Order: sequence, then structure tokens, then C-alpha cells
Amino acid sequence: MSEAEHMASTSAQGTPDDRGGEAPCTLFLSAGTPGSERARRAVLEALEQAGYSQAYLDVVDVREEPQRALKAGAIAVPMLTVRTPHGQRWYAGTFETTKDVAAFFNGLDDRPS
Repeated sequence: MSEAEHMASTSAQGTPDDRGGEAPCTLFLSAGTPGSERARRAVLEALEQAGYSQAYLDVVDVREEPQRALKAGAIAVPMLTVRTPHGQRWYAGTFETTKDVAAFFNGLDDRPS
């Protein structure tokens, strides 16, 4: 079974709200900028393709919550972090296509926790 199939087949196990309310994926962005809005669309589409709902994503506008971004270690925007049972993974880049973000999710060693 591919990682994408694994993620899709396990997504029915619950939503982030079932696990304490914390979304396993956080996207740090600067709302309204072209690159950040492209990242938001790409991440949401990749999550949907993997069988996850939007509830798995927490979006943080660094202009509104700069301390939260700094505390998390977001050093650039847009930047995506995913918490897995094996640790935190980061994706930073242009988020040009959903395919790029989906490849990142597929390369994780486990599904988001």
C-alpha cells in the first residue's frame, strides 16, 4: 500500500478534534500575498487528495501572530509543518503545485499524528 493510500485509509480514525483539538498540520503564511494564497490552495488540495478534511490544517498568518510563528520556528513564509509520531517535518518552497505538496505528504515516514 502506498503512503497516500495509507494516509487515506487511516483518515477515518478521527479528526484532530477527536485528539485534543490540535491540527497536525500548520501552514504559516502572510495572508493575501500571491505565494501564500497559492500555498493555502495547494495544501488544502493535497490534504483532500490524501483523504483528510480541512480540520487537519491550522493556518497561521504571521502578520497577525508573529510570536506563534517564531515560537514554532517558522523562518520563512509560506512554510508547512506536519507533526508525525516520529517528529515534526517542515516543507518550505514555492508550493507551485498540489503535486509538490502531495509528494511531501507521501514522503513522510508516517501519517500526521
